[in-house]
Amino acid sequence: MIQCFVKNEIKSSFAEGTQPKLLSASNIHVDYAHHTRIMHNHSDRCELLFVRNGASRYVIDHQVFPIKKGDMVITNCGTLHDDLLEQQDNVAYYSIAIDHLQIPGLPENHLIAESVRPVFPTGEHYNVFNGLFRSIYELLVSNEPGIEETCNYLMLSVLSLVLKIANQADTENTETSQSSMIMDIRQYLDRKYMNDLSLQSISNEFHISTYYLAHIFKEETGYSPMNYIIRRRIGEAQSLLITTRRTITDIASQVGFSNPNNFNIQFQKQVGLSPRAYRKTYTIPGLGDQKNEEPHQP
Repeated sequence: MIQCFVKNEIKSSFAEGTQPKLLSASNIHVDYAHHTRIMHNHSDRCELLFVRNGASRYVIDHQVFPIKKGDMVITNCGTLHDDLLEQQDNVAYYSIAIDHLQIPGLPENHLIAESVRPVFPTGEHYNVFNGLFRSIYELLVSNEPGIEETCNYLMLSVLSLVLKIANQADTENTETSQSSMIMDIRQYLDRKYMNDLSLQSISNEFHISTYYLAHIFKEETGYSPMNYIIRRRIGEAQSLLITTRRTITDIASQVGFSNPNNFNIQFQKQVGLSPRAYRKTYTIPGLGDQKNEEPHQP
């Protein structure tokens, strides 16, 4: 028998008196990957995404990161993120959503500082992470009584190992190349996307011409201002469809569509499914309180 001993006292990575809570686990594979998860953020959770196969591109806070098998992707609370799955190559990944995460020196539900690169390889720890994420997801899907506690402990193991790797890796982030004006416009649209905005009203807000606004915004972000607004609305609608029981009409209104028919048309165009079909496809019924679940898409 070969026996290994714990050499040092265990020191918690979390603020004293706090413990993170697992909210959901997601499983994305090739059968689901053609339905894009459009730009969105979460005000109440941090998310970890583990790429178990393939490659793609992922947008975090408007920076594009290539991701590949074995990479860990971290999105802090309030950080915009967006799958660019039109660039995917047989990509498959797990993700988990976490609340009540308090790391000393960081805001609530922030796992890493803003200066740290949010994508990094797990290297020799691939099999450990793959097993942990798979176990969390499969146990939650089993819906066994009391299984949430087991999954929460598995999630703590994931967090502990992620922090160890992140602190050892060279993960310094790069500065965004967007101009200060574009950043200001983007932040304005992120706050006001649910309002009745037009190219003219945005131009008036920033005292520039509509032509100049449309030109520089698309040049630096890849989207026209109005297309950006639509994607923000649809991305938030996706979250509401799979994490709440609100009606589709209510969700359409909340994200800024006054006409439910227009919402349905835009949703189908951007995602590839109707809102009703999307909710049915990406929600597993019977797994507790649906408002805290995102069982398939992160």
